[in-house]
Amino acid sequence: MEREPDTVRDAYGRTPVGQGLLLARRLVERGVKAVSVWMGGWDTHANNFGSLKTKLLPPLDQGFGMIMLAAARDCSNRGDGTKAAFRFSCNYRPFIDSLVVQESQQPFPPFEPGRLITWYSHDVEDGGAKNARIKMDNTRIVVTPDFVENWFIRDSDFRALNPSNPHSVEVWVVDRAGFVSDSSLVVTFDLPPLTSQSTRRP
Repeated sequence: MEREPDTVRDAYGRTPVGQGLLLARRLVERGVKAVSVWMGGWDTHANNFGSLKTKLLPPLDQGFGMIMLAAARDCSNRGDGTKAAFRFSCNYRPFIDSLVVQESQQPFPPFEPGRLITWYSHDVEDGGAKNARIKMDNTRIVVTPDFVENWFIRDSDFRALNPSNPHSVEVWVVDRAGFVSDSSLVVTFDLPPLTSQSTRRP
């Protein structure tokens, strides 16, 4: 890179991404089949438009613009099939992988019977979703606290919404940017008959 003329280095931009794109071009010209250039992160969950305008897009526009000019000018007569493309993994929606509803008991007084709802999810940026939205009997929506993968709901809460069987739980997951999964999972189940006996922890 030190042997590159200043005019060339300036044209790509004296930034990590600009100099990285220039180096990538030289590697391809010397026979490297594929080169990836890392920008150092693309987190715009806070001050999205300000970060794009002042920090992220200017060096990318400058460096990538030179790559496209080089591809059009230098490669047009060589027939070597050199291609340049820009890809990034940003704002992929989270995905819910599985959902299980199990009979359980409230972990604190009055220890009412209920359903333990457990889900598993994945997210490209963060590994897992931030929280979940649980729809009970297609009526009431519960938003869970952050970074939990199960939630307890009393049977009496389901009966208040729908006094007869069957009942249902539908779950979506949400990432830290607020994007909701495109798909949801649904589990239907029956509640046991009500009895006059009080529920106590053994």
